[in-house]
Amino acid sequence: MKTAAFNSQFLHLKNQLYGYLMSRVKNHEAAHDLLQDLYLKLYAQRKRIEPDTARFYFFRSARNHCLDWHRKQIPDTGDTAWNELETGEESTYEKTELTQHFRALIEQLPPNQQEVIYLKDVCELSTRETMEITGLTENNMRVNLSRARAKVKEGLAKIYHYEATTKY
Repeated sequence: MKTAAFNSQFLHLKNQLYGYLMSRVKNHEAAHDLLQDLYLKLYAQRKRIEPDTARFYFFRSARNHCLDWHRKQIPDTGDTAWNELETGEESTYEKTELTQHFRALIEQLPPNQQEVIYLKDVCELSTRETMEITGLTENNMRVNLSRARAKVKEGLAKIYHYEATTKY
């Protein structure tokens, strides 16, 4: 891949990669450092990266980079807030509140379910890409995703039902 194409692809996915790294390490500084390291490592390998598989390659490399980081570190218990993904529009209070509840519920899920729902629903990766990044079979990925979505849906229903009954 040429330098200009690499930079364009990486910049296009930068916020999603940062959000993914943040969801795995739960620390803003560590996620930022990992993203910078990831860029440098991928940039050095840019000639071996095919443009049509760059997205998969970037996310798979981010996952492996996180695994390496966790092996070297004692798990950080710092800030657990996720980075806001840029949407190009201003968020309303309700949207922000829903996003906060959604993130809090995802953080309560088991690690496999967290990763699958984040890649599939937040990063909007395909089923194939999610399977390849996580190393799960299609059936396992679908089961984890289904269970994660059900738990998040149940959690949101409890939160909003409770809020609806306490407003009066």
